[in-house]
Amino acid sequence: MITRKKLLAWHLSTSAVVVLAFVLFAVFVWCPPPLTSATGLTKILLTLFCVDVVLGPFLGFLFLKPERKSFRLDLIVIIGLQVVAFAYGAWTVYQGRPAYIVFAVDRFEIVSASQLETSELAKVSLSEFKSIPFLGTQYVFAEQPQNTEERNRILFSALNGADLQVFPQYYRPYAAHFQDVLAQSRTMNELLQFNPAAADVLANVVRKHEKKMEDVRYVPMAAKRQDLSVLVDAKNAEVLEVVSLRPWK
Repeated sequence: MITRKKLLAWHLSTSAVVVLAFVLFAVFVWCPPPLTSATGLTKILLTLFCVDVVLGPFLGFLFLKPERKSFRLDLIVIIGLQVVAFAYGAWTVYQGRPAYIVFAVDRFEIVSASQLETSELAKVSLSEFKSIPFLGTQYVFAEQPQNTEERNRILFSALNGADLQVFPQYYRPYAAHFQDVLAQSRTMNELLQFNPAAADVLANVVRKHEKKMEDVRYVPMAAKRQDLSVLVDAKNAEVLEVVSLRPWK
């Protein structure tokens, strides 16, 4: 018979390995920093960790005793609760992951998988945007519709929080519209005005990409929890890095 000490060690280590593997995948593949905190997924991941790695093993410590007649039932119940909690948390993260970062009008907008309606995806004509990306986040450009009726539909939809960025039928390849992005980009001096204490941070980021300050511009990124700044190449609008700096007043 397995000893209680070995059982609790197995329970804790298994819970930790499974949850940590998922958290690392979510952070490094689905939602790398600073998007993690900007979208609010950090809080969800921490909750998931606490429930499955702290609360689950703690319940095991209290109730799992191999000598008890109800041991198997206790084990099934506790692991079952952990599995349900993990599945719910993982699904929430999966739905909330940034699927696209959309340049719309004059800024980048983070669009999660849950914001993309099936009815709107069915209207997509470009093959690369017919399905939601599973691995990583894709940068795209949102083109204004030419149809007046469609413009009005999106305008009214925006009043409920669903603006142009959540209509994938208007997504276009980002690289093909770099001039439109650069037209709305701002100088690094302006970014420093909003973040005067970040001069050294910006200098290091620019140096890391082997650029000079004048070779880089930035575009604001609107996010759920915290607005960010996207550093782009001043020649072709290639995204260099997303930094956790205030893009406006």
